[in-house]
Amino acid sequence: MKTSLLIATVGMLLLGIASTALSREPFRKEYSLQGITFRVVSPNVDTGNTVRVNPEGLSRDDRAVETRIRGWVQGARVADLNQDGFPEIYVMCRNINNEKGTIVAFACNKRRSMSQISVPDISDLDGYAGREEIAIEGLYLTRSFPVKHPNGDWGETRKLYYALKPGANSWMLVRDDGKGNPNANNHNNRPNRNTIEIRPRTNGQLEVLVPGGGVLLYGRSGNLIQKGNSVSNDELHEANKAVRQYRREQGL
Repeated sequence: MKTSLLIATVGMLLLGIASTALSREPFRKEYSLQGITFRVVSPNVDTGNTVRVNPEGLSRDDRAVETRIRGWVQGARVADLNQDGFPEIYVMCRNINNEKGTIVAFACNKRRSMSQISVPDISDLDGYAGREEIAIEGLYLTRSFPVKHPNGDWGETRKLYYALKPGANSWMLVRDDGKGNPNANNHNNRPNRNTIEIRPRTNGQLEVLVPGGGVLLYGRSGNLIQKGNSVSNDELHEANKAVRQYRREQGL
């Protein structure tokens, strides 16, 4: 396993934050890792935009791949998340009409060919409204964003971890807890007190994050104020128990 190169490539690419100007210039850059070069090109036009990734250094098939994208290309990052000695490239895009980001990614198959990586869509995730930061952190691709509540208030920052795994027909980014435990977003896994995150707010309210990706908001007296649409009944039940236990522990 080649770990030193991976650690050396740890870095961060900010996407969708207020201080970053949205680039509308045509995008053309090269990225290299482990003897493979990726040429990334996009016209960055308002409608019908595309990104073209041309690999160089593959032994069997180094044809370019072009795909339609939502928004404009803002940058890319190369990494070897699964430490197989063959790099991947993650192209960061930003939606034209809002601050939400998307990722287009490709993996090298044993230095022979390149195929697209399946990337989960988080645009409908409870509390997600863009303003995200995307980074390569060790063995993970991370996406961090401030949680936005239905009443328009912004909450604490939430971070999602994705590992690169082989799928049935392609490579895929699979979410886990950042400690090697997969299926962090699987609603079939019954949550418990240890997998529910409680974040107290300065006004006395409690922001609760459940494993399935949902967000709940509790008032100062422990009453439920808001519940995300994706929160299951099991998650709600366990969240209520967690809040009651938290309040007892805090003497509330």
